[in-house]
Parts: sequence; C-alpha cells; structure tokens
Amino acid sequence: MTTATLRQSYNPVGTRATTHVPLVPAKRHSSRCPDKNWAPFAGGRNLVEWTLASIPRDLFPRIILSTDRDGYDPATKCDVHRRDPALATVAADVQEVVRAVIEQYGLHDSYIWLLNPTSPFRGRDDFDDIAELIETTGCPAVISVSPVGPFLWQGDRPLFETTGRRINTQDGPQSYAVENGAFYVFRADAFLEQGSWYLRGMRRYEQSDASARVDIDTPDDFRAAQRIARTLRASDEASPSAETMRNETLAVDATIAPPVAPHLILLANHIGRYLDARRCLRITARDRVLDASCGMGYGSYLLAQQAARVVGLDINSGYLATARRLFGAPHLSFDTIDAHFAEPREPFDKLVCIETYEHVPPDGIAAFMNRLLGALVNGGDAYLTFPIGDDGPATDNPFHLNEPGLATIHQQFGERFSDLSYRVAHRRDSFGRCGPYACATLTGYRGDVPC
Repeated sequence: MTTATLRQSYNPVGTRATTHVPLVPAKRHSSRCPDKNWAPFAGGRNLVEWTLASIPRDLFPRIILSTDRDGYDPATKCDVHRRDPALATVAADVQEVVRAVIEQYGLHDSYIWLLNPTSPFRGRDDFDDIAELIETTGCPAVISVSPVGPFLWQGDRPLFETTGRRINTQDGPQSYAVENGAFYVFRADAFLEQGSWYLRGMRRYEQSDASARVDIDTPDDFRAAQRIARTLRASDEASPSAETMRNETLAVDATIAPPVAPHLILLANHIGRYLDARRCLRITARDRVLDASCGMGYGSYLLAQQAARVVGLDINSGYLATARRLFGAPHLSFDTIDAHFAEPREPFDKLVCIETYEHVPPDGIAAFMNRLLGALVNGGDAYLTFPIGDDGPATDNPFHLNEPGLATIHQQFGERFSDLSYRVAHRRDSFGRCGPYACATLTGYRGDVPC
C-alpha cells in the first residue's frame, strides 16, 4: 500500500475518509501504577515517547497526543491536545477524550488510530497490515487482539467439551482472542454516530507475538515490559566490533542498506529470527528449548516467554555475562557450549540454531550438529538458519566459513527428521552482499537413525 493510498481511502458506503490520524492518550496520573506513562522506560524514553517514536511518519504526517500534563513538550513532533480537567479524572472515559479530539481538530472524515502507550509493542508491519486491511475491505474499524487458550475456563468448567483425556494444544479447539490495547482503529464519523468504536463490520487484527499481549497496569507489568524492551539496550551496550560480526552474522533485508547502524540492524534481524523460530516450532509451556549460540541472550529470553525451560549456549564469555545480567530467570539459564556438554544433561524438546552454521568449518559441522542433535528427544524439532552457498567458505565474507547448498542440508538432516521445510529470502549482509538465505524447520527427530 502506498502512502497516498493510506491517506485517502474509501469505505463501502461511500463516505470518504481523507486522513488517518494516530491519537496517543496519556493521562498525567495512574492509580495502580503511578507515573507509568512518564517514568523512564527504555532507551531514554518514557512510554509516551516510545509510542510516538513507533509511529511511521511516512504513513502519518499528523500525530496527536492528548494529555493533561502541563507544559509537556514531546521530543517527537506532534500536535498536543490539552485535556480539560474533567477528562483527566480516574472516572473519565477515554471515549470522551476521543470525541473531544475529533471535534477540536475537525477529524470527522478521518480514521482515528488510538494507540495506548501502555501496550507499547507494535511494529511497522502492524501499521502496514492494518492499513492494508482497511484499504482492501473498507471495514469501518479494526481492533488488535492476541490469541489465548485454547484451554480456557469459566468458573469451574472448561469452555470446551472434554472427553476425559488431556489433548495436545495443537489438537485443541480454535483459540480465543482478547483485545490487547495496541490498536483501536475506527472511522470518526461512525464513532460519533454510534458512541463506540465497536462498529458493525469491524475486523480483528491478530498479533501472535507474545510481547503484543503486554498491557501495563501495575508496577510488575511495567518491569516485565522493560525486560522485553531491554533487548535494544543490550545491543547498544555491546560494541559492534569484528568479534561481534564473527559470532553473529549480519544478514538484513535487501531493502535495508547503510548507513543504518550495523549492530541495530543485526539486533532487529535476530529478534525477527527468534520470533519466527517460536512460531514455526510451536513452542508451548511444556517445552524445554536449547538455544545454540545465544549471544547476549535476548533471543533466549523471547523463547522463554512461551517455554517451560530454556538453556542458552555460547562460546563468548562476555556475551554470556551480559545475558545472565540482563535476562537471567528461574527457567532461563546460560552456559558455555563445552561446559554444558561436559556431563549428561536433561534432553530438550526443541533446538534453535540461528546464524551459527555458517561459522563452523565444513570439516567440523557434522560433529558440531551431532553434538546439538544429541540433546534432542525422539520426536523433537529444530529450527536452523543459514546462507545458501556452494558448500564452502564465502568468497566475500571472511566470517562465513561454510555456506551450504540446500541439497547438502537435506543430505545431512533428511533421514534424521520426519520432515524438512525451507523458506528462502534474499538478504543483504554487513559486506553489502545480497544473496539467498534460508530458514529451515526440521520436525520429528529420529534419534535412532545413524549419523
């Protein structure tokens, strides 16, 4: 969708919506979590600034912040709606705030994008996807939700029919979803007419990432959200040296090019990989996960949001020290690879091996992978990423010692797993190369098959 398309959309009943306007509501006080909107959150920003900075300016030339905080001058350029004191009380309804903003700024023909600072984790893809949903369907409203369940209970009874036996999550009924507070997008004219953003013909937008469920209401919620946001700080604290490039491949989307800070591109890339691994492996609260080459631990932390236990391994003691300091938790631990395998350990249900294969010499990759796979239970699954090459060192990246072809991967793992699936995309790395990169999901490990 182009910016012009977004700024001038049409709905099926013929009412023209000429603008799309984000509205960020932020009261000065909170009864359950004092100053939650204004306290330091992450990266030198409070929740309000964090939310404003997440809004893509190429899609939204105008942004409105509604607040009762006197004299607040946001770092991000936006219009500041100074609330009437009656709209800033504990009992005040945010819908009345929305109504006041529409009337004051003449937004009757607009789509309002209500973005709560207390649901801080939204990405550019979310904005693009919702805009496309509005454009293609003409729906009057879109509300973001997160999946829950399927094992929901009401009182002392489950909300699904039970046969008396425990069923697997993937075999359960379709999951329910709850509003997560990240996006309420609606036509202003319909909102004024009906007094609600729950409009006939509205659509839901599902955010499957666990971080989207974060809704900050208490100090504990605030601290939990900070831990997620701290992944950005972890990258800033580490120097993007040659050693960083040696241990963690910089493989970015071909549309991203310098002068974007390399370590920030690397961070965004890795977070995306880990979220993809979590989705492809269908990690649940019963799974034990081994994260090979965990680096500074932010990916292991993301895996631990859904797993019963996660162990992150790496060869870099400095990275492991950072990981333990920032992301240590009762069910999340970090260790060196050699120390972990020095004695028998519990088996794992899932193996994650991101940006690692290419750093192991061809004559050592079989032993390395056998070591990792030996930790998997029969029937376990693995997620593996690698640049696609000609079964040898890269000619233009000195840190890539081994870039395999898909045939090699299939030969190495085809008989040891019930199924192998690949997704291939073109990526640009830190040396300016743009080439094919694969994400492989390997399911149904056969531990009895000879290496």
